[in-house]
Amino acid sequence: MSVDEAVDALLSCVLSSTELRTKAHREHASQIVDQLGYLPIAVTQAGCYIRTQHCFDDYLDRLKENRLSVFQQYSVHKDRLPYKHGVYAAFDTTLRVISPRALKFLSILSFFHYANFPRQLFAVAASYQFEYEPFDLLERSQEFQDSVRLLQGTLCPSGKWNEGDMDQLLEELQKYSLVTLVSVHRFVTLRFHPLLHSWAGDRLSETDRVAYRAAAARLLACGTNDKDGRLWVHLSPHVTEMIPIFTGLHLNEQAALASIIRHDEKNDLLVQIWEHVHQEVAKVYGERHLRTSNAALQLADAYGSQGDSQKMEEMERIIVEIRKAECGPESLEAMDAIINLARTLTSFTAKYEEGETLIKETLQIRRALQGPSHLHIADALFELGKVQVTLGRLEDAEAALKEAVEMRKELLGRSHFRTLEAMQALGECQGIQNKPDAPTIHREVLELRESTYGRNHHITLYSMSWLGRTFHDQGRYTDAERIRREEFDCRVELFGPCNPSTLGASFWLGRAILAQSRFAEAEEVLRKNVEKRRENSSVDKKEYLIALSWLSKSIFEQGRYEEAESLRREETQGWEELYGRIQ
Repeated sequence: MSVDEAVDALLSCVLSSTELRTKAHREHASQIVDQLGYLPIAVTQAGCYIRTQHCFDDYLDRLKENRLSVFQQYSVHKDRLPYKHGVYAAFDTTLRVISPRALKFLSILSFFHYANFPRQLFAVAASYQFEYEPFDLLERSQEFQDSVRLLQGTLCPSGKWNEGDMDQLLEELQKYSLVTLVSVHRFVTLRFHPLLHSWAGDRLSETDRVAYRAAAARLLACGTNDKDGRLWVHLSPHVTEMIPIFTGLHLNEQAALASIIRHDEKNDLLVQIWEHVHQEVAKVYGERHLRTSNAALQLADAYGSQGDSQKMEEMERIIVEIRKAECGPESLEAMDAIINLARTLTSFTAKYEEGETLIKETLQIRRALQGPSHLHIADALFELGKVQVTLGRLEDAEAALKEAVEMRKELLGRSHFRTLEAMQALGECQGIQNKPDAPTIHREVLELRESTYGRNHHITLYSMSWLGRTFHDQGRYTDAERIRREEFDCRVELFGPCNPSTLGASFWLGRAILAQSRFAEAEEVLRKNVEKRRENSSVDKKEYLIALSWLSKSIFEQGRYEEAESLRREETQGWEELYGRIQ
């Protein structure tokens, strides 16, 4: 049903023919039918329920508090049909026609979000025999093997992964309109009607809920390997859907799913999870055990993500000493803690020299113990290149970043987000040196990120911004204008015209136009930029004054000297308010 059709159908059930249908009625009805997914039988049942219970205003609250009870109500039609025909009763008819395997599949996926579940995760999880664990923090119970068997029986009925088996399962569900396949950024995803999705979970007994919930968490955890990072943007809403039941999951699963939460920059939640996990692991093993220090490293990192870099550094220094004492000063376990500390020193607390020394130490030991190519070696090279850029040792930095890029390409693939992260850093390093290869690298990163995240994603726009900056620095102003204009349009759509990042894009768009001596066009763009900054009291005063300076330049170049002088005086006054008058 369309929105209007669904609203009309609901109001026809709720209101009598003589009652006036107000704008408020239609707005509230629109919210209700949106929650029902515009499913005709659901809209009709809701209307009958509301009319019987006189609960139009609080129907959504009732639905939120007790969805199962509401949807199990049977609507009473004028024809008095002699069978049950509520929403869930209609879905119950599918139990007679779909296979037990399909029903198990629906039950597992009922714990995720109903839309955009990546089909590729099934193959990835099967490649690990559904046993992948990024963190081994607590011993497993029988539940782990039960979850693995449930996933294997549902997704690999022949004993091994087979695309044809999955095609057959999805064709069965599509035959009865239980699932739709949707392409999202080159990924095939599964979408269920939201009420069908709710039914699949609500029909489970409490015992079954525990089993299927554990299997669902196990399936998601199998997608948290760094090598499969291309999936993470698609896993995010499904991890979010499981947050209310997090504490019921095994600690190892909580830790695994926290990787996605960290990737999403949900830092307060990340701290809560790792505080709980660390506390529980310490209760079992004590503070000096390797498992506890693993959890402590993740907790320290979470504090840093939240902005408490001092606490992060303090914790990491303690963990380094514990690891050296318990595992040996040149052990890989000690190197794991040292590289975390080095990253903190170089990225958060500006102790660059000490950080560089520690990174070089870990590189030397890792190369001796792990050979010429390893992900941890690539990570150390990446960190070394970044700090050497900061220290101005650009040739050394470029060499380290090139090696990191090639190693990550070999081990993770060209389009993996960690490979792109290293390529981005290499492009920035080359851009600072004004090397001609820099735009090529930035363009490749932009294209690969767009294919993964889409055009209107902040990570894609970050790459777009750097490509525009590189073109500008190299004097390629036409190219810079084209990229900045595209970036500006995307940021307006995504964040609005007054967002600081949008204002930054429009400022540099104006600069690119000005550099081409199109002074009137540049003035128009820069004037709008200055006006938006004036309207927004939270805008950085220095950035406003810089924008004002370039606006005055565009006016000066058109020969309007008095107007340019007035703006320069305003700018001068602003700088004096910030830093004082020059004596």
